[in-house]
Amino acid sequence: MTDTVYVASALMGAGKTRGFIEKINPEDNIILAVPTIKLGDDIVLAMKSEGIDYEVFNSEDNFLESTKSRIEKRLIEEKDGGVLIITHKSLSMLNTDYLVGWNVVCDEVPNLSNCKFSREIPPSTYERLFKGLVEDHDDGTVTIQDGVPDSVLLEELKKSTLAGIESAEMMFSGLLERKAVVKLLKNKKGYIITIADYIDYANIIKSCVSFHVMGNSVEKTLFYQFVKVRGYKIEKSEYAPGSFKYKSTVTLVPLFNTKKISREKMELKEDGTKSLKFDETCIGWKGIKKAIEYHQGERILVQCFSWMKKFPFSDYINATVTSFDSRGLNVYRDTHHRTVNIIHGNPIPILKPLHTEMLAMMGVDIEVGRAAIEHENFIEPMAQHIARTSIRNGIEEDNIFVVLPTIDVANRIEEVLQLKCGIDLSIMLDIPEKAPTQAKMKAAERDQEIRKLSESATHEEIAKRYGITTKTVQRALKKVA
Repeated sequence: MTDTVYVASALMGAGKTRGFIEKINPEDNIILAVPTIKLGDDIVLAMKSEGIDYEVFNSEDNFLESTKSRIEKRLIEEKDGGVLIITHKSLSMLNTDYLVGWNVVCDEVPNLSNCKFSREIPPSTYERLFKGLVEDHDDGTVTIQDGVPDSVLLEELKKSTLAGIESAEMMFSGLLERKAVVKLLKNKKGYIITIADYIDYANIIKSCVSFHVMGNSVEKTLFYQFVKVRGYKIEKSEYAPGSFKYKSTVTLVPLFNTKKISREKMELKEDGTKSLKFDETCIGWKGIKKAIEYHQGERILVQCFSWMKKFPFSDYINATVTSFDSRGLNVYRDTHHRTVNIIHGNPIPILKPLHTEMLAMMGVDIEVGRAAIEHENFIEPMAQHIARTSIRNGIEEDNIFVVLPTIDVANRIEEVLQLKCGIDLSIMLDIPEKAPTQAKMKAAERDQEIRKLSESATHEEIAKRYGITTKTVQRALKKVA
């Protein structure tokens, strides 16, 4: 058992994984948890070349038995030495009693957020799936109906998982996870299920012989804040690599002349109206075109959201669109010196209150926690993507060019790269001022009428005339004051 978290925080390309492999004690029982199966495959090749005794457990062999069952059976076998390679998700699902005697190493920082929301469910579907099983309350929360045992919900969870009914799977798993807050958002069309929850690593950490986490800027993550508030000691891991700095000359190229970019801004037309779809009329479309053409035919790696992929990237033979999560993608390090990173850090609006509730549950300061979530979802993916280039090779002669959303993002990336970068402002696009909607224009006209009426009528009389409250009248007068 341990009360310490050992951290190996170093730049991408510093050799964290290689250092771990070199320092493996063949007599130790080690679980290596990785974010994705693909990243696990890359590590397997490195271990194989070093003659390390390893086993891989993932869903590709689930025809034998579930991944969880196969891992837990292996954990209780009496065998000295060896590395089990599993995913972060599998680690979070294990019975932690089986971790006694094992050392756990997380390659990359685990994502603790387990907040979710369903698609909209018609009332008839909601009734069919959940009648007699759950109870929804006036405050929006949902609980297990009195008298319904967990065994019934477990059976329903299995059925919904096999049938691929995502909303039911979310509801039942959320209710069975006692610390999760399950709520129901209602509108005219139906219901949306929301889950505020986090993956609790406390039992994992305290059950194993030692717990290590290896990653970039670990101290900026939500996991690090969780460890701090839970009172664990934080010490440098034996797997931490030696000193490493990037040596390339890096030029950061902000694309949009605004403090923050968002999908809403990228879908604006030149006249400030919102486009009905992402196409060539949008400022974001024009921005992507300008960002690609900035590189003048040189090879580039492009990172963007799936909704941006309507843009004809295939028309540019020099552009390679990578997966959003580019960790472990090292095949471009000798061929590519340029990237285009067109993403934004604004969470989906429905997630913001869920994150707030999750952070309160964790005991993490709300503002500190939100900053950590933004770093993990926005800055870190960009830094990882930039590190797919030759920057990670540590060659002084290399010139790296990176197009980023804004100047603010460029400053934050510079901090993460721990390198003084050049800034090129030559292609920045102004974002048009958003044109007012018809509803806003009507509201503005009404507010002007209220201002004139206020010279001769009371707030109560004005409120009665428009069918609004006196508070709304007061707010209207403040707007036009």
